[in-house]
Order: sequence, then structure tokens, then C-alpha cells
Amino acid sequence: MFNSTPEPEQRRRVVNAAGLNGFLTKMYGFVGLSVFVSAISSFLVMTTFRAAVFGYFTQHTGMMWLLLLLPIALSMGISASATRNPTGSFIMLMVLSIMYGVEFALLAGVYTGADITAAFVSSAAIFIVMALYGTLTKRSLDRFGAHAMAALIALILASLINMFLHSPAITYIFSYIAVIIFVVLTAYDAQKMKNIYLNYQDQVSVTGLAIMGALQLYLDFINLFIQLLVVKIFFLDKIKAIIDKRREAADAQITEAENAKAEALAIKQTYEQNMLQAKAKADDLLMTAQRTANSRSEEIIAQAQQQAAQIKSKASADIELEKKKALNEAKNEISDLAMAIAG
Repeated sequence: MFNSTPEPEQRRRVVNAAGLNGFLTKMYGFVGLSVFVSAISSFLVMTTFRAAVFGYFTQHTGMMWLLLLLPIALSMGISASATRNPTGSFIMLMVLSIMYGVEFALLAGVYTGADITAAFVSSAAIFIVMALYGTLTKRSLDRFGAHAMAALIALILASLINMFLHSPAITYIFSYIAVIIFVVLTAYDAQKMKNIYLNYQDQVSVTGLAIMGALQLYLDFINLFIQLLVVKIFFLDKIKAIIDKRREAADAQITEAENAKAEALAIKQTYEQNMLQAKAKADDLLMTAQRTANSRSEEIIAQAQQQAAQIKSKASADIELEKKKALNEAKNEISDLAMAIAG
């Protein structure tokens, strides 16, 4: 018969699974809260406090450096004190989230709402997929994580050099590389925090450990979001420009074809109109010729009739003259005969 009472090893696995689920829920809850705080902070700065914040940083340009450097200090502080002082680390994490929200608001003027939404949705989808993969996979990602960290350090140094070169092409390439790096780091950090919990759950504060993991994953998400925005500007906008250019060329060809079609129709209409005019003119010429021929024919017939009448009249006169002449000759002969008889 099977023993329904779990063995110690089985009980430990059940406890570990329940504890791990609670840890992951708490860690990803902190990540979601941090992203939410950043989004709310950015929204408030862009709307309600826009004039005050932008005016302040316009008048105090040196504060921009504080806004850029303080998050680094806060990240180091959270990493160093998370397991010893979870409450303080949580407060620093929220302050860090607010500061990144302010930074996003200051950068939002460069991008449209559609750009930001597309980058956020893409970042969220990639982050969720890679975090799930890192949490669920049994394959060790330590080697990939080490390579990604080395690549990140090299990329930071190269980016510092590019600050003096001001090369958009290099920035574009670095953004692509950064996207790949943070995609790998998302999966690596998710797996790393899971393993740290499983190995040290009884030795450190679980809440502090969750805050430390939330910080790393939050930074992965933020950097992924920023780099996708840069890629959007340098890549998708270039593709959009190419598509727009080809669309304009196609529209120009269509317009040219429509103009050629309209010109051909106009030529066809002109040709048909000319043909109708030529036909009408030919009909007029034919009718004129017929009228001229009929008139000439009538003139010729009239002249022939007149000549025939003249000939007939002359013939009648000649006949009468000959009759008279013959009659006179006959009278003369009878007269001569009568005189001859009388004599």
C-alpha cells in the first residue's frame, strides 16, 4: 500500500515550490509596481506638472546631471542594502522609479505617443517571454549571462567614446546590440534570482531578495524600453521613410499613368471630333458637288433644248423658204408655159 504521508524530501519540495511561487509573485509584483510608478510619474510630469518641471530643469540645467547620476547611486544602494534593510530598499526603489518616470517625461518630447506605446508594448512582450523562459527553463544561462554582462560593459565604454564622436550610425548599431544584451539579461536575471532564492532562502530576507531581483529586472525592462525607442527612431522611421518614398514614387507613377490616360482620352476625343468634322465636311463637299453637278446638268440640258429649238426654228424657216422658192419657181414655170401656149 502507498503511504499517504509525504516523505521529508517530498514535504521539502512542496514547501520549496510554495515558497518559490510566493517569492516570484512578490518579486514580479515589485517589478510591476515600479513600472506602474514610473508610468504614473511620467504621465503627471507630461500633463499636470509639465510647465513647472520643464521650467525648473530649463533654469537649472545642472540638475539634469543629478537626475542622470542619482539613479545609479540608488541602484547601488538598493543592491547593497536590500537583504539587510528591505523597507529602506523598497523606498529607494520607488524613488528610483519616480526619477526614471521624470526622465521618460523629459525624453517624451522627442517621440510621439504612438512611438512610446509601440516601444512599451514590445518591451513588455519581450520581457514577459524572456522572464518566463528564464524562470522555467532547466538549462543553465550562466554562460549566456556572463557573455551578456561582458558585452554590456564593453558597450558602455564604447558608448562613452561615441559621446565624443556623435555618430548616429554607431548609436543605431549599439542600440541593436543593447536590445540583444538586455533580452539575454532578462532571462539570466530571472533564472539567477530563482536560484539565489532556492540556495539562500533561509539565510536572507525573502522580501529584500525580492526587491533586489525586482531592481535588476526593472532595470532590464527600462533599458530594453529605451533601446527599442532608439531602434524605432533609427530603424523603423528609416523603413517608414523608404516606404513613404516608394509610395510617393508609386503615387507619382499612378498620377503619370492617369495623366497619360487622360491625355490619350483627350487625343481620342480630338481624333473622333476631327473625324466627325472631316466626315461632315466631306458630306458638305459631296452635297455641294451634287448640287453643282445637278445645276450644271440642268444648264447643259437647257442649253441643248435651246439649241434644239433654234435648230428646229431655223429648219422650219428654211423649209418655208424652200417651199416659197419652189412655189415661185412653179409659178414662174406655169407662167412661162402659159405664155408659150398663148404665143
